[in-house]
Amino acid sequence: MNWNTSPDGSGDDYGAERYYYFSETVCLYAFWYQLPTVTLSYDANGGIGPVPEKLEVSDWTTITIAAPSADLKREGYEFRYWNTRPDGSGTGYKGNGSDRFTITADTTLYAVWTDSEGSIVPSPGTGESSVLIIFACFAALFSVKAASYVVIRRRVKGNVPD
Repeated sequence: MNWNTSPDGSGDDYGAERYYYFSETVCLYAFWYQLPTVTLSYDANGGIGPVPEKLEVSDWTTITIAAPSADLKREGYEFRYWNTRPDGSGTGYKGNGSDRFTITADTTLYAVWTDSEGSIVPSPGTGESSVLIIFACFAALFSVKAASYVVIRRRVKGNVPD
């Protein structure tokens, strides 16, 4: 909040909690600034079912992290917590009503899932596909080595006198 010499805020601004000296009578009007709106979204991160509703609040609002719905599921896995990163490497929040944070920017919280041994499961499209890429690279490398072996073997065999 500031003070202004015009009721619509178009006049001279005077900050709150400061001292000013005026040589004449001045009428000051309280001028309220609206804080920017930020959004908190939840992402099932491979799960199926409802996630908590998106919240639009003023910047610097303290929010209680919502608990997941009992209907939010991922086959073969258990919901562990919410996290600011889909792979679980960001800030984690329990989502049981005990965690709170002050939101200062648009934020998405991702469901983090664990397997039966309690290990964090990779997000769809991140860690799971990297195994296939590594396997594909290994297979391609093996194919190149095998082809070069055949070519070298033929050369050696062709150059050897009978």
